[in-house]
Amino acid sequence: YDVRLKDVYPSCGMNWPPDLVDVTPYLRKPDVVSALHINADMSTGWQECNGAVGAAFKAKNSKPSVELLPELLEEVDVLLFSGSEDLICNHFGTESLISNMEWNGGKGFETSPGNWAPRRDWTFEGEDAGFWQSARNLTYVLFYDSSHMVPFDYARRTRDMLDRFMN
Repeated sequence: YDVRLKDVYPSCGMNWPPDLVDVTPYLRKPDVVSALHINADMSTGWQECNGAVGAAFKAKNSKPSVELLPELLEEVDVLLFSGSEDLICNHFGTESLISNMEWNGGKGFETSPGNWAPRRDWTFEGEDAGFWQSARNLTYVLFYDSSHMVPFDYARRTRDMLDRFMN
């Protein structure tokens, strides 16, 4: 989840985030299971990266996001964000998707043919936090020094991003 981290075999990323060891017992507590309205008859309880859950989300005939987003952007403001050090969903891919996608009369972050919306620096509490870019109902934010788990790495910055996006 973070290109800067190393892990030991066979965990393959399962030692991160470091408090994951506390999450599993918490999410298996009977009062938490009840509060979340989870079927208590489930014998396995919560676990990180459950293969059955992932398999249930795979739809063989589903459209890729590059085909779904343009129609959504016709009516809905959308926020996409990436961590600069994300191993799983790297920001190069997200930025390539945006640059090559056409929506609401333009391609990428065009504001008019050949002119692109500027990347604007984002600072939070006096520190460089990343940059943001916005055009035609799409806003993109890159978090500097962050992994796949942006809200874990920077909870307050994530809240700032959401507050700004939602005005």
